[in-house]
Amino acid sequence: MPVNKDPQPSRSRLIANIVLWVATGLLLINILSSFFIGPQMAKEPYSMFIHRVQDQEVLRASVGQNEIRYQLKDEAGQPGEVYATTPIFDLQLPQLLEDNGV
Repeated sequence: MPVNKDPQPSRSRLIANIVLWVATGLLLINILSSFFIGPQMAKEPYSMFIHRVQDQEVLRASVGQNEIRYQLKDEAGQPGEVYATTPIFDLQLPQLLEDNGV
């Protein structure tokens, strides 16, 4: 029977290498996904959204089940930045949006 003279790496070293490779892979995926997905939209609390609607700063809003996206007016009344917020069950929201021209 032949004897294997090459020493085998220790089990802890093998596990450390696997963890290192997985961490490097996750880091690369995170970095590359920001290039392909694009910048994330700024998020604000729902109370800030309501405050901006009442101050007539909101140009348009899109109310979805999981998110409300809204665009602010700039100083000249032109489309400005887009923000997102988490919707809260509010039966008065449609009337508030309509009253403020959104």
